[in-house]
Amino acid sequence: MGFMLYRSSAGSGKTYTLVKEYLKLVLENPESEIFKHILAITFTNKAAGEMKDRILQALKNLAKGEDKILEKILLAENPDLRHIDKLSSEVLTAMLHNYSDFAIMTIDSFIHRVIKAFALEIGLPLNFGIDLNYEKIQEYVIEQLLASVGKDKYITDIILTFVFSRVQAEKSWNIEGDIKKFENELFNEKNINWVRAVSTFDPVVFEHYTKQLKDLRENFTKRLNELGNQALSLIREAGLTIDDFAYKKSGAAGFFTKCAELRAEDIKKFSMSSRLLNEQWYSKSAPGEIKAAIENILVKGLSQVRQDIINHYDTNYREALTADFILDNIYLSAIINRMTMLINEYKKKNNVIPISEFNVKVNEIVRNSPIPFIYAILGEKFIHYLVDEFQDTSRLQWENLFPLIDNSIAYDHFSMAVGDGKQSIYRWRGSDWGIMQKDIEEKISPEQLTITSLDQNFRSRQNIVAFNNRFFEKISEYFKEENIELGQIYIDISQKPEPKPGGFVSLRFFKQPPTGKANDTGTDEDMDADVDLPVFEHVKEIIFDCRSRGYNDRDIAVLVRENKQGQQVGEYLLKQGIKVVSPDSLILARIPLIRFLIDILVYLSNPADKIVEASIIFFLALNKAIKPLEPTAAANYFLKGKQWNLSREITEFFHRRNSLIRMPVYEVIEEVIRIFELEKSLDFETHGYLQAFLDVVSGYTAENSVDIASFLDWWEFGKEEFSVMVPETRPAVKIMSIHKAKGLEFPVVILPYAAWEHKLDKQLWLRPDPVLPTDPPLDMPMPVNSTKRLEETYFQAEHAREQEKVLIDNINLLYVAFTRAIDNLYILARRKEKNDNYKLLNDLAVPLMEGDKDTYAFGEREGKQVQKEKEEEKQKQIEIIHKTAERFISHNWYSRITIRRKSKEFWRFDESYRAERRTWGILIHQVLSNIRSLDDVNSALEVVLAAGDIETHEQKTLEQKIKDIFEIETVREWFNPKYANQVFIESPIITDEGELRPDRVMIVDDQVTLIDFKTGKPNSQHVQQMVKYKNAVQAMGYQDVDAFLFYLEDKEIKKL
Repeated sequence: MGFMLYRSSAGSGKTYTLVKEYLKLVLENPESEIFKHILAITFTNKAAGEMKDRILQALKNLAKGEDKILEKILLAENPDLRHIDKLSSEVLTAMLHNYSDFAIMTIDSFIHRVIKAFALEIGLPLNFGIDLNYEKIQEYVIEQLLASVGKDKYITDIILTFVFSRVQAEKSWNIEGDIKKFENELFNEKNINWVRAVSTFDPVVFEHYTKQLKDLRENFTKRLNELGNQALSLIREAGLTIDDFAYKKSGAAGFFTKCAELRAEDIKKFSMSSRLLNEQWYSKSAPGEIKAAIENILVKGLSQVRQDIINHYDTNYREALTADFILDNIYLSAIINRMTMLINEYKKKNNVIPISEFNVKVNEIVRNSPIPFIYAILGEKFIHYLVDEFQDTSRLQWENLFPLIDNSIAYDHFSMAVGDGKQSIYRWRGSDWGIMQKDIEEKISPEQLTITSLDQNFRSRQNIVAFNNRFFEKISEYFKEENIELGQIYIDISQKPEPKPGGFVSLRFFKQPPTGKANDTGTDEDMDADVDLPVFEHVKEIIFDCRSRGYNDRDIAVLVRENKQGQQVGEYLLKQGIKVVSPDSLILARIPLIRFLIDILVYLSNPADKIVEASIIFFLALNKAIKPLEPTAAANYFLKGKQWNLSREITEFFHRRNSLIRMPVYEVIEEVIRIFELEKSLDFETHGYLQAFLDVVSGYTAENSVDIASFLDWWEFGKEEFSVMVPETRPAVKIMSIHKAKGLEFPVVILPYAAWEHKLDKQLWLRPDPVLPTDPPLDMPMPVNSTKRLEETYFQAEHAREQEKVLIDNINLLYVAFTRAIDNLYILARRKEKNDNYKLLNDLAVPLMEGDKDTYAFGEREGKQVQKEKEEEKQKQIEIIHKTAERFISHNWYSRITIRRKSKEFWRFDESYRAERRTWGILIHQVLSNIRSLDDVNSALEVVLAAGDIETHEQKTLEQKIKDIFEIETVREWFNPKYANQVFIESPIITDEGELRPDRVMIVDDQVTLIDFKTGKPNSQHVQQMVKYKNAVQAMGYQDVDAFLFYLEDKEIKKL
């Protein structure tokens, strides 16, 4: 049967095609339960879930005879599928009864299964965990590296040399950021071969290379210094100065000074002088004697020096500049070995594997075995492989999957992939469209490979399809000579529209702002959003216009390239009263309520943190939805001291700190919710954020420590990863990145920043060509900082190829953005100005524009056209969401169930013990042992209740007895909060006779107060015990010691 490759375009039904092929396989072999032997792979969990739903729904519809179109398609491709309703019902039943064998998953999930199954063979512990958070590993590595400075000579020398080199280059000496950026590359699978090679280098090798590279650079500058000084000597000997020559310091003679003074570290600032090349020695207006003197020294040797400089530059500059670029990062490269060791140390210590290593681990086996043993079992389990979004496959993923696909083909089983090279926009994380466009034809023989193009557009209306066809055909023509690969991707760009007339496209250019540059990249930190006000206003106008034509806000999507752009647009629209929803607005860490709960946890861990305390108070003061706290009360709390009365809820929270800190973090949050009655006071939307946060906390505590400090440490590293899902029907304009929008569709699409700069990454990994004359040659990709000067180095060819790839990335981004629209596409961009980098869209759009107009419109603005079935389905969704997420529920389980922790005592049944156990004196003693000051009374009572030592109905009795005790002035003074930090509770005193433990010791200045709480009646043994305590304290050097016995039941105080 072989391998089928579907090359698709946007809206052509990629996933539908994969589902259809899946259905053909399972329906053609219903009795064999073939679905157990099919592996369908996609690239996100959401896509995998949607694909499962579509397959099950399709089988259900076929079984009930409700999808005649799909039934007709399947019968046309295989007439033997008679009684398709019965077949579908049988297959659906079998799949539901064996759901765990229904294998549709992400490629990472599949590789994880492989690694889990063969952990021992790969050399991993069986119970390893997955680490999705690289930042934690990075922080560990940086912390350990910097901690070794001063202890490890090699690391110390490298770090100090690196810092010194940065200072010499007039850069910041703070290198943590550089190390962190560099460390990111260690987790990027495209650099894996380089990392493997370099991590084997020892310190001597790097010292050897560094010296050779510096020699190359310094040999160039040294010779240039000599030639520059020769020229300056000739000029001085002739009685001339630099000012006698044309253009003075900036002229040909001034260039000699630059040559003479050039330092090796400044080689990037150096370039050949065009005035030296053109021999512009003197101006026409120069005096005759000056001209004669210059002509004379040219003949005597200056002309020859000039030629020697040019020859030296032409011969050696590229080599020296290449060495200089490598030296920029040689110090970081030199510690890769140590970084790799520390990463492995972290993994072993925490028993985790970064998810980025999954493919690497499997690939290590695949590369070294002709028939990888880890696939032996899988080859029997799965015989059909269906890959979705094939253009997003990385090189390592393909190398790991291909042995399975190759085995399937060898046994004449059907496998397939579907993808669109024009939608390959994830190269930054390893995806390689070249696998689909070129490699697959090299790997699979023509007899076994069938390539089919999907050229029908089922998504967009006719005018939008026509516009995109024309626009991207122009792109293919525009770059056909300078970027051959782009032409290969866009060779089949033209799509056939469905019979869906209409559609509207608007392309509008805005003039550049009078000052600054257009904020089209979202990267200029100093850029004021006001310069894009005309763009924002036009976005608002478009939204109002769409509303007037029957579109809801939820039909509208604003797509941006950078998150900062989305923030700017979102802030403007919110000020205009337009609700928006964006990935940023849904990140839990950015929700004020969640920040408040985190502040609560931070305060519980560190009550001395005044900033966090203030944040808590003012959140409550400013948030009117929660029990109101007057802002003046909040201010007075800090101005007049903590004795100032706040709300009952805040006072309760502060008093209960000691009990809350002992609870698991999840229960702390639930308790805080109840203290401030958040479940009653917050709106429906905020309840969703609250529940999502609790789900995150629950997930954390299921696998980690439940204490607050550990959770806060974990949260700090991964907080930006957690967001809340919102219903599609939420009435708000969607703002998202183009990357997030891939695979989605919207009736209205607005691109407010459609012209962007084509910038390369700040750091590239390039292979020099030719290789530098080092021993041995450095014939491998090297990390270099990306600048235009790379065009003058041995990295020029690779740099040019990288620029071509970046161009493809940017055009693919445009393609993805343009093809999300169903009915309306609005493209906004800056008009090209002189020396403008944002020219791609401008240049391509010019042929579409009439004359010099700033606006291009294609089609007519029409009212919204809605298919009845889709609208009914949306209404159903609205009802379901409303019924299942109506309110937030929080119950105090302490009031329903408590766990007795003292089982030994619980199972004692003798009457004398039970009588003693019920003595209130013992319970009071237990409460007092948990009280440091009067502020701790409530929390101490909660401890007794939570431990199961009293029943709920006994709580009030105990509270009253404790209250009666504190009516005694002497007792109240013992528990005065001002002595809280000078109290020792049941602390041991070691003597020759053994260990003594008085109930309470207070040390104020040099005066000591000893207190022992007693149940029952007074007796002489109590006095003898207190005498021992007193003598032991006096033996420690304290002479002023008071000792008290306090009989709890009779409230009698006896001073010795």
